[in-house]
Amino acid sequence: MAKKIYVTYCSAEKNPIEKEIKAIDRYRSERIKHVQSLAKQDKVDFMILSGKFGLLQPTELIPNYDHLLKAFETTRLSKTVARQMKRLKGKSVVLYTHWMDKDINVAPYIETLTDACELTNTPFDLVVFDDDVPV
Repeated sequence: MAKKIYVTYCSAEKNPIEKEIKAIDRYRSERIKHVQSLAKQDKVDFMILSGKFGLLQPTELIPNYDHLLKAFETTRLSKTVARQMKRLKGKSVVLYTHWMDKDINVAPYIETLTDACELTNTPFDLVVFDDDVPV
């Protein structure tokens, strides 16, 4: 069985420091911290899906930026993410998300990762959070 990677999407709330900092420190999100904690507990890898950069390791250095992924950008970003996923040979992806009724902005992120997994024949699962997990 393929080893899993837990993924969740980035957040609008960011650490405003202008210099590059680790992705996990850039995003101010309890949801992201929650998924990282689940990954650690389950002993699997963890990544963050950025609408600007694609898949990020939590320790990857990124600048301060403001970009919300839009539906018209998903095809381009799916191809970028598919290229990034080629390095993840033999692993399946589990995307942790809220459903669109709680946050309409997640749709392009779900579509991007779904399409990238399809392009790379990567097994994909979607886990929708209960209401008690912060957006």
